[in-house]
Amino acid sequence: MTDYSKIESLLVKENHNLGLSFAEGFIFFKVKNRELIGLYYDPSQEIGSTATILNIPAATFRDKQLLGSTSLANTTNMFLVSKNFHIYQMFIGVQPSIAKVFIAAENTDQKEIDAGNWGTGSNYRFGYFDGRLSPFDAPGTHGELFVTKDMGYSFAVQNPLPYTISPTFNFVINRLDIAVIKDANIIQKMLQGIVPVRLAPIGGLSQPKYNMETAWKVKPITIDATIDEIKRAVA
Repeated sequence: MTDYSKIESLLVKENHNLGLSFAEGFIFFKVKNRELIGLYYDPSQEIGSTATILNIPAATFRDKQLLGSTSLANTTNMFLVSKNFHIYQMFIGVQPSIAKVFIAAENTDQKEIDAGNWGTGSNYRFGYFDGRLSPFDAPGTHGELFVTKDMGYSFAVQNPLPYTISPTFNFVINRLDIAVIKDANIIQKMLQGIVPVRLAPIGGLSQPKYNMETAWKVKPITIDATIDEIKRAVA
């Protein structure tokens, strides 16, 4: 049984406000409804023996890849959101506990530092979480993700052990039914900290670009936007 105690306070719930930050700026949502889904993911069963994150040899890094599924219509990205009015909030538990997991949003590496990118070189010392930070049976906050329509999250794994491993994952998916907030006054109050809102970046500080006008018929809003700029964005 999965223990939710580490993530309970972060779970976005009904009637909550959510502001997601992309490279271009924020967009704001109201959560109408939600359902909590548990998904045990074993790559050996889902994407076959050719998967690069299977049977990882000692002291080896396997580069990022989408997680596919043979049990879900042979999709190459099982966390693909197909509806504009759905958002996934996800947390990830991993085993064995020493396995280091790296996340990339739209092929943009998360949790990198300015000195270099975790996806290059041979010494992957930062930008990861492991099963000690986010245990398989009690996922923590370190691997939290927000997934919107048509986004692709890839996962890389490093094995620091002196023997081969095949990691498995426990995904907690908070599937949200949302509506776009277009009230400029409410948005301004959220940015000012007057109205409660959960602000969350997509892809950490290395944020991917996203076409909000195509997905939600609004323009991005910067954190220092004036009321007139907000009105134009949501018009």
